[in-house]
Amino acid sequence: MPSLLKKRIHIAGIEESAITKSGASGAAYKLLNDHAKLTSFYGTSALDGAGIIQAIAQYRSSTDFYVLAFDTLPDTIQALDDGTIDAVVVQHPYEMGYQAVESLVRLQKGEKEEPLQYTGTSVIRRGDLPLQQTDRKQGMQP
Repeated sequence: MPSLLKKRIHIAGIEESAITKSGASGAAYKLLNDHAKLTSFYGTSALDGAGIIQAIAQYRSSTDFYVLAFDTLPDTIQALDDGTIDAVVVQHPYEMGYQAVESLVRLQKGEKEEPLQYTGTSVIRRGDLPLQQTDRKQGMQP
């Protein structure tokens, strides 16, 4: 399977968004200009999805792009529901907070903690909507 993926997937470029919608839009537009055969995007910060779909709409809306976004901001979830974003990587803020408190308690007891702490993520698609309200508490538009 990995050899099959190597033949099908090529990373055309990596651009920074400065964690802003306009930055993501500009970065996506640059990638679209630089790579005529581009078919997909992955935005790794919360506002990237909205910026990516904005650039796609302005650049060449007739091409079908696969867009993977990050986090459950209302605009991102709406775009997932509309079909302009195909999937979203989501964090679990309750789990993050719970693990943080557990770590603090262990540290206070003098126990050693690992320097890196990992929390789970999930990928949601249109069929997973609507999300439960508890899944969306952390999403606030700046």
